[in-house]
Amino acid sequence: MSVAKYLVGPVVVLSGAALIAGCGGSDGKSGSGSQAAVKYDISKVSGAKSSLPPGYDPMDLEADTVTQEKLDAPGVGALSTTPPSIVTPAECAALLKPLAPAGVGAKTAGFIGSSQEGHTVIVMAAEAANTVGELGHAGCDHITVDSTDGVTATVERVPGPDIAGAKTMGVQAHITANGKAIEESTYTAVLGDKTVAVVQADIDPQVAKDLLVKAVAAMKS
Repeated sequence: MSVAKYLVGPVVVLSGAALIAGCGGSDGKSGSGSQAAVKYDISKVSGAKSSLPPGYDPMDLEADTVTQEKLDAPGVGALSTTPPSIVTPAECAALLKPLAPAGVGAKTAGFIGSSQEGHTVIVMAAEAANTVGELGHAGCDHITVDSTDGVTATVERVPGPDIAGAKTMGVQAHITANGKAIEESTYTAVLGDKTVAVVQADIDPQVAKDLLVKAVAAMKS
């Protein structure tokens, strides 16, 4: 199963509307610990499947490579960053692209967990082809998205979980799609200069944060 269908196009899975930093914070500074001393293996991210909430059935996603097309596809909350959608401020569009820090050419691995109630959790890890980029941008703590297909959203940057040696960030998307309210959380960790981990979910944000911590721990070699 391709990552393109999920992390970069989550409305299909999470919202159903179109059917997919700093020590434990969003300030972008490094947490405690030595990043250089820790190695991360993205193929081991599946070790966090046992940390999914009860009742969630895990399914592995195929290993994949991030292309520009996949990076530009609708991401957080299935919100598009290209016309006719309008992102305000425009320079904050990258906040809606969970794999943006890893960039084009990154290798990915991950899994998806789904419940009988229709909720979904996506856990992804990416190894950048080069050095990872910035995690978020200054002045992007609050953005709005408007589209021509009845979807509007406010997106807020929130603190990520405390993970030693990592930069973390969270994004809370409050989406209205054809009169239906949808809440989605995305938490990202940048690990060293090559690895990115992402958890995207439409469940309790704290559960998503805890799962990101577990995913990072699973990747440590």
